Amino acid sequence: MTKIPLPSLAVALDTPTVDEALAIAAEIAPFVDVFKVGLELLWSEGPASVEVVAGLGRPVFADAKLDDIPRTVYAAARNLARHPVGMFTVHTSGGRDMCTAAREGAEEGASGAGLPRPLVIGVTVLTSHDRATLVATGVDRAVAEVVRCRTELALESGLDGIVCAPTDLPVVSGLAGDLVRVVPGIRPAEARVGGDDQSRASTPEVALDSGADVLVVGRPVLQAPDPGAAAEAIASRVISRREDAG
Repeated sequence: MTKIPLPSLAVALDTPTVDEALAIAAEIAPFVDVFKVGLELLWSEGPASVEVVAGLGRPVFADAKLDDIPRTVYAAARNLARHPVGMFTVHTSGGRDMCTAAREGAEEGASGAGLPRPLVIGVTVLTSHDRATLVATGVDRAVAEVVRCRTELALESGLDGIVCAPTDLPVVSGLAGDLVRVVPGIRPAEARVGGDDQSRASTPEVALDSGADVLVVGRPVLQAPDPGAAAEAIASRVISRREDAG
């Protein structure tokens, strides 16, 4: 299984091309523990983007958000784990059988490629969702209830971690056990983010105090006048917490 230092800073390379991702990565690499390759880059460049980003010497977080019938997710996870991926995501809303299939596919794919098994991380409720958006999809429950239910499902399915909003961390603190808590929606107080669609966001300090293991940051770094300085400022907070824990 892939080892990632905790807590960690993951920066999302949300760019349309690998060349643009590498240009940003060159500025911020000294301050980053994990590079995230999300749907924008995956659907632009395919698995080759994972290979290239892995060449930077940091674990790659493939935010694939797999969600389909168990057999299809098993095959997709197997194929993804044949690449140098440190962790990848699956939607817990797909159910226990699907999540279990993702873990089993990852084990087979990594084993066949002679690679460590990537961490399989279950997305609970997207940070852009609130009660109204859940109701609109037929889920007439409070966000906290849904997060709690899907965290329990991740545990039962043998997943390695969950993705949740920073505001959801108090909800999962008593029941997540050893699950790695991957937390997007990180907004430093000094950041100015345009076009923000994160409805349940918080600062790095609040997220770390609430039990976040991996902070996922995108626009506050990518849109900063000096991405390197922005990444360094957040990394200093993460490193401080890591040293305190050590």
